[in-house]
Amino acid sequence: MTTMHLIAWANAKVKKMTIWDVKMVKWAMLFLGMIIGAYVADFVKTYVVWFVIACIMLYVLILTRIFR
Repeated sequence: MTTMHLIAWANAKVKKMTIWDVKMVKWAMLFLGMIIGAYVADFVKTYVVWFVIACIMLYVLILTRIFR
């Protein structure tokens, strides 16, 4: 399966979702993030500066792609 087929498949599935499906996915990902965050908290605290730098760089990249 090529990348284009995978994207087309995902788009078809997302178009069938209702607002309630999207909300359930949002909450499921929030809870998953909380669980993962509880396990990697010490790692993140150790390298917090690098995570902040990566976050800023990615945010700037997204903004440049949006407003270009």
